[in-house]
Amino acid sequence: DTQLALFSATVSNAVQTIMNELFQDAEVVRSKGSGKVVSTLTTRNLTVVDGKRWPLLEKLLKQNVEGGTMLFANTREQCDKLAKELTDNGYECVIYRGEMDKNERRQNLKKFTSGQVDLIVATDLAGRGLDISNVGRVINYHLPKQKENYLHRAGRTARAGRPGLVVNLVTERDARLIAALDNNKPKDLANVKVEGGKVRIPAPVRPDPRLKQYPTPKAAPKEAAPKKAYAKEEAPRAKFSKAPASKGAPAKPNSAKVAASVKADAPKAKVNKDGSPKGASPAPSGLPPRRNPYQARSRKPNGRARIR
Repeated sequence: DTQLALFSATVSNAVQTIMNELFQDAEVVRSKGSGKVVSTLTTRNLTVVDGKRWPLLEKLLKQNVEGGTMLFANTREQCDKLAKELTDNGYECVIYRGEMDKNERRQNLKKFTSGQVDLIVATDLAGRGLDISNVGRVINYHLPKQKENYLHRAGRTARAGRPGLVVNLVTERDARLIAALDNNKPKDLANVKVEGGKVRIPAPVRPDPRLKQYPTPKAAPKEAAPKKAYAKEEAPRAKFSKAPASKGAPAKPNSAKVAASVKADAPKAKVNKDGSPKGASPAPSGLPPRRNPYQARSRKPNGRARIR
């Protein structure tokens, strides 16, 4: 049988999944100090106010430290921006990050390990696989989001029993990471404060067991306000009543009788014997007489129309 062994500085969830797929009934051996920093490492936490990191960094760079200083950022853009700011303020530094030419990256690392340059600005790429003996201080200009990446960064100094220093520039969003490093798990990040390099978490308020606890009374439901009764205002309806006609009042004429009298009094149109209007020229011979359009027609029994 072939014996297989896998060594890793840290075992993440992805690595654990690979181990479960490749090895059956594998025995995992962890060191005693796994997930912790070494005892020879000193940690300082500095609170960043209003996002102003550069004043804190400038004070740190003025302090004398034995060995070189590694400055860590989270992204390549942050790394380049920090290196430019250092160069503009008269600090010589080199860059170690991804998306660089390998030869240039090796030359920059050689300048730092040889002591030619005391500052190196790097991403998490420099946090693993580098054994540099002359690193006396690590500054986390931007703290990582994961605890494992922080442990890799801090492991660049205080190696082989030598003393080392880690300085963290802490903002409010980094309170969870700092609390996790101190084995504290705050429930409410708004109550976590970084003061004097230490994370202070207020103790939760616990009820006194000597006092009898009464259930919190429930608030009485609010009664609905009574609805206001509004009287319906109806417009007065007009009432019509048949008042008896007075003796002296004239009687109202009947409409049907009035129409008949008007029709009877209307003048009759005068026509000739041939049916043409009176005064019109007689119809020529051989043609039917001209009919008066205003005369009425009636039907004979044989179906022919006759003019009245």
